[in-house]
Amino acid sequence: MISDLKKCVGYICPSCSAVAVKNVNVFDFSKGKPYTLKCECGTPCLQMQMQQDKYRIAVNCLICGSAHTFFMKPSAFWNQELFIYECPESGIEIYFSGRDSEIAAAAREQDMMFREYAEDSDTIGLNDVLYEMMGMLRTLTDNGHLYCACGSRDIGAAFDNSYLTLVCRECGANKPIHISPEGAEVLRNTPAIILGVD
Repeated sequence: MISDLKKCVGYICPSCSAVAVKNVNVFDFSKGKPYTLKCECGTPCLQMQMQQDKYRIAVNCLICGSAHTFFMKPSAFWNQELFIYECPESGIEIYFSGRDSEIAAAAREQDMMFREYAEDSDTIGLNDVLYEMMGMLRTLTDNGHLYCACGSRDIGAAFDNSYLTLVCRECGANKPIHISPEGAEVLRNTPAIILGVD
C-alpha cells in the first residue's frame, strides 16, 4: 500500500559531480513513460520508469561512466525511509531515495566528499585518468585478478583527495593507489592485485 504521494531522490551528476536532491510524486510515473531527472547543469542523471509491477531506475555513474540499472517494487520505493544504491564497481553511493531529512543528510555527506575531491589541486582535471583506472580495475576483476589474501573477492573502492583506495569488504585490508598518470601506468603494468600482501 502506497502511503506517500511524494518521495525525495538524491543523485550525483556524472558531469559536474554536484549532488542533486529532487522530489518525485506518484503521477510522474503515469502511463509507464520514462521520467528523467537532471542536474542544474542540464545533464541527465537518472531515469525512472514503471515496468510491469516494478520501477526501473537507471543511474548514470560519475565513477565508472556506466549506467547502472536496478528495480524496486513501488511499496519499497514509497515506504522506505532510506534506500541507498552503490556503484557496483566502486562501492561508492550514487543514488538515494526516502524521507527528506534522511536524503538531505546522506546528500550532504556525499557532496562534502566530492567537493573535497574536486577542490584538491592534485586531482583537478584527472577525471579521465580516474575513469581509465576504474576500467583497468574492472578488467582485473572480470579476469579474477583482483582479490584479497583472506580469500575474499568482494572488493570495494573509495576515493579521498588524490587517492583511489581498494578495500576488502571482508577483512578491511586496503591498498591506496594514487590517481595520476603515473598511478594509471602502474595499474596498466600490474597483472594482478592482492590486498593484504605487502
